Amino acid sequence: MLNHLRSLNQLPLFDVESSEFKKFGQPIRGYDYTSILQKLAQFTTTPNEGNIYVASSAELEEDPISPWLIQHTFGGMPIQIGYCIGVNASIANGLEYHKGSEVIITLDDIVLALGHAYDISDNSYDIQNLQFFYIPANSAVELYAQTLHLSPIRLQDKGFKSIIVLPRGTNTPLPPDSYTTERDPILLETNKWILAHPLSTKLIARNVYVGLVGDNVTLKY
Repeated sequence: MLNHLRSLNQLPLFDVESSEFKKFGQPIRGYDYTSILQKLAQFTTTPNEGNIYVASSAELEEDPISPWLIQHTFGGMPIQIGYCIGVNASIANGLEYHKGSEVIITLDDIVLALGHAYDISDNSYDIQNLQFFYIPANSAVELYAQTLHLSPIRLQDKGFKSIIVLPRGTNTPLPPDSYTTERDPILLETNKWILAHPLSTKLIARNVYVGLVGDNVTLKY
């Protein structure tokens, strides 16, 4: 699959087992994800266009994987388990980062576009700095804090279904009294710093700061 993707796209594409991925995260091994992925498959329907993101799903959080992730990946911190499903094929409609790890457990083959928050300058980021990683179906990865990312990128016409695990409260509305001075323009929600591409009308409509520079191409598969 990876060699096929490389033949179709002029992008720096790598495997999650490569040394390049170590800068952004690590594969998570030692757990069978069948149960929670079956739940995701059963109660969700992929949209015909765009993506659906749910930050916290009771059905998923009741799975036995929850205490395992709390102990083994999040060091005892409370977590939320939600999902992102959709048909996104663009490499960079937007890019976000969190100050805490994110776990992605994927039912389908996907590609992730990844970068580093420290490459943001004056609230601007050049998407030519992105690297792209193939994540096989039925596997999980941890993205380290301040890794730039956003939606998975599909590798089939029907789209993708992935589980998203984050510190509890991430991607929820900011408390109304959370700032006594001017707010960081790229902080959109709790623990969510995000930049939009100039052509990403849906993100711009949500008041996401426009700060991505470069061509937002579609991944060929």
